[in-house]
Amino acid sequence: MKILAFSTSTAMCSVALMVSNDIIEKSVIFPCGHAQKILLMIHRILTQAGITLKKIDVLVFLQGPGSFVGTRIGIGVAQGLSLGFNLPLIGISTLATLAQGAWRRFGVNQVFTAIYACTDKLYFSYYRRKSNGRWLGSNTEMLISIAEINDILFKLKKEGVFVGDGWKNYSMLFSSNSSYIYLDEILYPIARDMIPLALQKWDDGMLCKSDEVRPIYL
Repeated sequence: MKILAFSTSTAMCSVALMVSNDIIEKSVIFPCGHAQKILLMIHRILTQAGITLKKIDVLVFLQGPGSFVGTRIGIGVAQGLSLGFNLPLIGISTLATLAQGAWRRFGVNQVFTAIYACTDKLYFSYYRRKSNGRWLGSNTEMLISIAEINDILFKLKKEGVFVGDGWKNYSMLFSSNSSYIYLDEILYPIARDMIPLALQKWDDGMLCKSDEVRPIYL
């Protein structure tokens, strides 16, 4: 199976190509210019693998939440490639991808994710991984203010690690509670972590056409 995944919803531009069980990937931080960069990165990954878009089985993109412009760029690229090469699409949550990255790198099953939204707001979620590899937590995705963090964590009464760039400016949260662990190695979602989530949706038949794509705005 050949899966092409890409992310433009945060400051990180990321592309991953899975051919059988082998993955080629590239991730680079770009403050702006995602539209030009992501197409070039896709071209280079495909060239490196020696295949064309016509050979891809499914395109996987981040549907948000995240940067409004970055998310729209990713969706636009997905729609354009889908139409141009008659490829099915799978949309993946940015926050779920962060959780998957935490599990892949550190083996953690309970993850608080947060992505910077604006001056005093974060895109937040709590994800828990089941024994079958599926994540629960899409219903916890929300836009929260900084002032709400402690109340939300108290109400959830859950344990877990913290990942995402949304937490990096709030060290006081972690210094005041020794049970809170911030994995600052994982600031942004990367495309290779979208692939396991996409495979689950593939198995469930959750594919869409270009005109069915909907962004996640919280």
